[in-house]
Amino acid sequence: MPCRASTLVVSAVLAAFVLSIHAQQEQPQPRSIFRVRTDLIPVDVSVLDKDRQPVRGLTAADFAVYEDGKRREIVAFSAVDVPGPMRDATVASWVRDAPHDVVSNDLPDEGRLVVILMDGTIPDGQPTLAAKQIAHAAVDELGPGDLAAVVRSTVFGNNGLSQGFTSDRSRLIDAIDSPFMGTTEPPEMTPNGLQSPSPVPGIGFYTKDQCEVLYDIAHAMREAPRRRKVLIFVGSAIGLNGQIRSGADIRECRDEMLHELAESNVTIQAVDPVGLLTLAVTADYTTHERVTPNLVRNLNSQNQHRIDDLRVLPGLTGGRLVANTNAPQDAMPAIFAESQSYYLLGFEPASPVTKTAHTIRVDVRRRGVTVHWRNGYRTQPEVTATGGRSSDTVAPPDLTAALDGALPHQELPLSVTAAPFALAATRKAAVAIALGATWPTSSGPRTLDVTVGAFDVRGNSVGVGHQTIDVPVELARAGRSDEGLITRLDLPPGRYELRSAAKDVATGTIGSVFSFVDVPDFSDGPLTMSGLLLHHEPAPTVVDNPIAAVVPVVPTVARAFTRDDVVHAFLRIYQSRDPQPVTVTTRVIDTANRTVVEQRRDLSVDAFLAHSADVDVPLPLSQLAPGQYLLTIEATRGEARAERSGRFEVRAVP
Repeated sequence: MPCRASTLVVSAVLAAFVLSIHAQQEQPQPRSIFRVRTDLIPVDVSVLDKDRQPVRGLTAADFAVYEDGKRREIVAFSAVDVPGPMRDATVASWVRDAPHDVVSNDLPDEGRLVVILMDGTIPDGQPTLAAKQIAHAAVDELGPGDLAAVVRSTVFGNNGLSQGFTSDRSRLIDAIDSPFMGTTEPPEMTPNGLQSPSPVPGIGFYTKDQCEVLYDIAHAMREAPRRRKVLIFVGSAIGLNGQIRSGADIRECRDEMLHELAESNVTIQAVDPVGLLTLAVTADYTTHERVTPNLVRNLNSQNQHRIDDLRVLPGLTGGRLVANTNAPQDAMPAIFAESQSYYLLGFEPASPVTKTAHTIRVDVRRRGVTVHWRNGYRTQPEVTATGGRSSDTVAPPDLTAALDGALPHQELPLSVTAAPFALAATRKAAVAIALGATWPTSSGPRTLDVTVGAFDVRGNSVGVGHQTIDVPVELARAGRSDEGLITRLDLPPGRYELRSAAKDVATGTIGSVFSFVDVPDFSDGPLTMSGLLLHHEPAPTVVDNPIAAVVPVVPTVARAFTRDDVVHAFLRIYQSRDPQPVTVTTRVIDTANRTVVEQRRDLSVDAFLAHSADVDVPLPLSQLAPGQYLLTIEATRGEARAERSGRFEVRAVP
């Protein structure tokens, strides 16, 4: 069956780190004005020398852009240098690896978007281990501003987690190492024989053909036209000929896939996990049939065809093939170095617009280089269905639409934190969701429309809520609210993506922010722990607080404080049966990995008469020098252990 232009949704978690963009200006050239000119057509251009190293130092005068064969003036230009991975041995590993419990939609448009595709053609045994090593090595090369996703296709659909776009390295590693999807019910079969829906909305379909999976990835990545897009294909084969599952000829699906890869400017880097190719016949063959010269020749021929097919898409998209090696993971630094630097050009489209699809060509005034760019664009978005993000919940259509897409809406700056707490007499948990917002105009009373959706590992909508929040003046200080914007979803145990959208009623400005939450089974196991929330003292007054019956604090999304602030960390410890004493250890760790504060307290059995005990710990802000810190709260009961952590910063007061 041919590829379909469905709405594709790829999750994103945005770290607090901001990608550095360096505009190199060796001579006068157009100023980078993408942020203030929404009418420009952006084109990301990769320029590599004969050794596949990025060519730096080019200016706008070195480029020529053609739209539908006619030259267009370059009115915006940036030379983008992507920060590499943090390798400073003097800085604690948590600075890079610890998850951010507060997620923001404040991210740059420029940078890298990386998909690690664990394809269904990965053989069992050693190649599976090699595939994980390749994926781990790719994560190790991510810079502080990169967003990456882990996707599993076809037969891998139920063999491990997929993870949407995030800068959270811990979630990427969990997805790579996960042995199971974590769901108990098989996907339903549709009349055409396809299983639905996908494990990650838009990418990673259970039984879709390979060309459809690649199409979907490229289509989802098209939403970020100013980012360098890299698809790391980890697998042993790419089928470009024959038939697809429906019995139709593969050519239509293949052609649509190739068009989408080109228009989205996705570079495919194919990495074969099979290892060093030899002339030996495997033991499996010797036990089933007699080894003959013809058998050896056939095996060698099949291997050669397989490698040749793997080479096609990297060759067409400007990537490389890594094969015939027992250490394919060693190629990751070179692969990522290719996208370390690129150029972003902007031009005004021709007027009046006479058609929807347009071609783009880019010439570079430099010999001996290889150039890649998006070869087209569309003047109008495709009219598509809402896919897995739709819901029957009554919510404004504009907010529902803001839950869709690969990347969040940024017009209204938002941040979010979420923490699950057990509910009595049910396996469900109340997920406390606190938002922060920066208002587009001066501070004052505000009204915020909020819609929050939760989606499981297959992209199914499992809960959507909508509410209107009246924000008093005292909670909209200096045009920003860090507390008091609270909502709640009740969810069963599982792993979820939370998508929050909000509209400032006064201006109509809309923003969205995407995050993740893991809801434990609080009714199972000797020791479990809620999420971690920070809150100010004294607490602000919040009318109609939806979590007041569950959580006795008003959470804040602020994570930067002065030494005079009074801030506490709150969580709840659960013992589902046979309560025993629990030791709680609180640590504050600096960026040199030194524990600068450590406190212990013992909770007696009496503290767990209701099978739970609250822990409210003041942050020792007055004792800390300005800088970044990691707070960890650990609970132990014999061999059982649970821990939560969160980052915070102490600011210097001028």
